Amino acid sequence: MNKERIDRLFEILNLGNVDEDKMIQESQNFFSMEEFYNEEELEEKVGNFMQDIEKSGLIDYFLSKAKENKENECVRGILGEGFYVFISDDSILDKLIENSEEYGLKPYVITKLIDNVKDMTLLKKYAQNYKDYDGLNVIDAGNLLERIGDARIYKRMDRKLERRQKNK
Repeated sequence: MNKERIDRLFEILNLGNVDEDKMIQESQNFFSMEEFYNEEELEEKVGNFMQDIEKSGLIDYFLSKAKENKENECVRGILGEGFYVFISDDSILDKLIENSEEYGLKPYVITKLIDNVKDMTLLKKYAQNYKDYDGLNVIDAGNLLERIGDARIYKRMDRKLERRQKNK
């Protein structure tokens, strides 16, 4: 993996605003695919691409290119739904979640990224502060707490809810 390959990907993604068919054709060539609409193969290729970026230490470069393109709705959408979800490093996922506005992430993408986090401490933080994260609601926080499996958090959250209801 190198910066030129990442740059090429962003050139291809930027074609989506101008000529979607050309973007699809170029993407197919970029990922060496016979048929672009084979979702399983595409997911595997994109997942491997993102793993290569992480292993090569170029994730910060990739994210800087993503920031440069945050105003481009087509690129932003493809990155959010198709690329970020394959990031395995929880610290990078946390960076995206905490700085979602910088990357132009939509609420449903933030929720998907949180679903991919494995670090229980981070999950606890997201659950306890769910109102701070665009796209998370009480139900999502409850689901996160279930994943964590820490009964003490449930009790604290219940007490907070009781106090809020009394204050109304």
